[in-house]
Amino acid sequence: MEAKTITAVVPTYNEQENIPLVYQKIANIFEQYRDKYNLEILFFDNCSKAKSRELIMELAQYDLRVKAIFNAKNFGFTRSTFYGLTQATGECAILIFADMQDPSEIMHHLCGIIAEIGFQRSEVNYTQEKRKQGKTKFNFLKLYDLAMLGITSYSKIIMRLATLIGFGIAIISLFIAGCTFIYKLFNWDSYPIGNAAISMGVFFFGAVQLFFVGLLGEYILNINTRVMHHPLVIEEKRINFEKTAEAAKEPAHHGTE
Repeated sequence: MEAKTITAVVPTYNEQENIPLVYQKIANIFEQYRDKYNLEILFFDNCSKAKSRELIMELAQYDLRVKAIFNAKNFGFTRSTFYGLTQATGECAILIFADMQDPSEIMHHLCGIIAEIGFQRSEVNYTQEKRKQGKTKFNFLKLYDLAMLGITSYSKIIMRLATLIGFGIAIISLFIAGCTFIYKLFNWDSYPIGNAAISMGVFFFGAVQLFFVGLLGEYILNINTRVMHHPLVIEEKRINFEKTAEAAKEPAHHGTE
């Protein structure tokens, strides 16, 4: 019976400090399973500007188990990571981030939509470590984009919460309006009417409406992205994908280490 192949998918973006470390870590772990499985490492580079690609190409030349896909431009973390997983040729694809905050010894599983429609999944609890080398490439805008993608893709709670809050504010507003009207009837000659209260009310309800309209826009934008059927990424280059299955069994070294 032919041995099955395990593919470690490693997304990279300007991770030149960590690429040699994560490769060595994965290679050492793979050594324990050489007799049971064919093994390969797929580096998926999202248009790095530093020396990441040069290091990956050197590793691919040194070890034929190393494959690589280079994006033509930066297509974002989520799209690139998902596409990288879809390009894994092994029966099992394992996602390992180059910063090594998630320990490579723990082979965690792909979650999200795939987990929802697929088989039962196992969960492994662990403490996330600090980044080994370099600085994170995520700024506030990228983290916000990632968070909103997760919220709008997999949760209905926000929209339902918006509906409930809007309904609650409407009830409170009607109650206050009724109380004000009754008070005005009994104190019509002394009840003060000021522009400040009216202005605050207008701005408050305007702010609430703008907030939830913006939230609704996030959902619409997510739907629009899904139905346009644009390619997830555009590849610039592939390395070692033409190699035979024999390359996954033993590391083929060329040159000096």
